[in-house]
Amino acid sequence: MLFLSMFAEWCMQYYIDFGLLWGSPLGYAVSKHSFGELEGIENMMKSLAFIIITSFFLIPACNTEEGIPGRIVQEESSTEEISTITATDAETEQRADIQYTLRSRGAGLFEIGSTREEIEQAALAYDNVEIETTELPPGWQAATTVELTFGDSGKISFEFYENDPSSFRAVVSTNLFSTEEGIYTGSTYDDLLNAYSFNSAIWNSEGYAVVVITEKRITFKIDHNEETIDEDFVLQVPGDARVTEISLW
Repeated sequence: MLFLSMFAEWCMQYYIDFGLLWGSPLGYAVSKHSFGELEGIENMMKSLAFIIITSFFLIPACNTEEGIPGRIVQEESSTEEISTITATDAETEQRADIQYTLRSRGAGLFEIGSTREEIEQAALAYDNVEIETTELPPGWQAATTVELTFGDSGKISFEFYENDPSSFRAVVSTNLFSTEEGIYTGSTYDDLLNAYSFNSAIWNSEGYAVVVITEKRITFKIDHNEETIDEDFVLQVPGDARVTEISLW
């Protein structure tokens, strides 16, 4: 308080000295009276000095990381950005898995029922893919095939009926793609028994041994040189017989 009183008296004297010089009415009035008679003015100046000094210390204290609302908003924004990046990475990993997964009505990014244009567009997501369209002779079930060759790793052939722009089947003969249960061309018959529930392999119309998983709409073609027929005419397939093709329909 002593400091405030001295500061107020200094302000009053300063105002008087320069107020008279510049013709200020308040300076003129103060010069005509003693400080004792102007106690109200002195108290007012003390209050003003207290406000100025208090503000001098409080403003820097408030100007901290926690005291600036904009800083808090920035931190929340940074958290959201990190979450977005994490989500994007997760989606990228998930897409990589889907890209080589065989499932009901789909092989990777390809869908059964797609047109030739849609198949060619999806193929752009894969490296080193060659596309060839072949018109088949009369008598074949399919009239046209669109064949995707994945370098030396095998191929996928999409089959089309005559005058139908949508594919009705895909025949996979590459081990780049596997089912959700982990079966691929090269898997064994024992692998099929462990992955799916079925009674036995059967003969298809083309004379090959196959395993049909109806609920998945997937057919596995087995190496046809290794099957035998038992006395009950049940097709017996050795456990180490290999899957040579996978058809999606």
